[in-house]
Amino acid sequence: MERYEVLIVGASVGGLSTGLHLLKRGVKFLIVDSKKKVGEPIQCAEFIPKATLLNFSQHLKKSIRQEVKLMRHFIEGYAKELTCPSEGFVIDRKEFERSMAKELRESLRLSKKYLYSEGEVHYLLDLKTKRVERVRANLLIGADGPRSRVRGEPLSYYMVSAQMTFPLKEKVKELLVFFRKYIVGGYGWVFPKGEVANVGVGIDPSFGENLQRVFRRFLLEVEPLIERGKVLSRTGGIIPSQKPFFGFKNNRFLVGDACALAHPITGGGIYQSLLSGKWVAENLENPKEYKEVLYENFYDYIDEGFKGRLYLRQNWKGEELVKLVLRTWRPLRGFG
Repeated sequence: MERYEVLIVGASVGGLSTGLHLLKRGVKFLIVDSKKKVGEPIQCAEFIPKATLLNFSQHLKKSIRQEVKLMRHFIEGYAKELTCPSEGFVIDRKEFERSMAKELRESLRLSKKYLYSEGEVHYLLDLKTKRVERVRANLLIGADGPRSRVRGEPLSYYMVSAQMTFPLKEKVKELLVFFRKYIVGGYGWVFPKGEVANVGVGIDPSFGENLQRVFRRFLLEVEPLIERGKVLSRTGGIIPSQKPFFGFKNNRFLVGDACALAHPITGGGIYQSLLSGKWVAENLENPKEYKEVLYENFYDYIDEGFKGRLYLRQNWKGEELVKLVLRTWRPLRGFG
């Protein structure tokens, strides 16, 4: 049986960030993922704040597709367009993840599904041979996304999303965000990537609306911007919208979406995933310190968003949309 100090489940940004920082420390680790290829599928609108470059510029720079400085907001029933600063980049996340994975190829195994653990023995299913394998590792890190098997506990609050990538009819310079009553508890977006754009919606499933019906309606609305008949890619998934799973137990850490670090209103989470991977690698010997650094950096930010999420659920149908947006949408703070 192979022996490692750390087993990382998940080869997306959180797991890859963890691996890169463990590599620097000389820790023996293994990353496993059920995917056949790193970076596929991508369930992400692909915007990152400018601050992300401070720690991950080596792998990010080649994946940048467009720099943006502003976010434009269009709110149903409100004639005025609201624009605010939003400095950052829309990236090719697949290229970003593959750049990180290239450096980790000796410690990365794909088509391996994590099943369960018994103490320090971890059971994996090889999806090619259908055989169960065992590896031994002192510590287990769950970087396996919103439906984390390592976490072993379902999300209580989440959003569901659908997204397609289309060629643009004309170049778009800013991030475009649309608030509509039919996009229940969420919003629509057009995030430009040079000549193309990611177009999607995220909704709160507790309202019982059909996601694909909402998405089709939104596509009709933004059709003047896109070549709708030329779908370049399709994706979707769930986004945590609750308080994080801070803590460490049974020799298990959580990072990124497995830890529910996405913002409960905007859904943004790449930055948190990357940083949590870095911090867990730096604090393997001190789980308490890892919990404290997460709490210090993210708790207020996410707690504020979670309170906004609860407010939207309670007031979506009765309150004027512009008031809901100005109360809960973090980028527009100060416009109310």
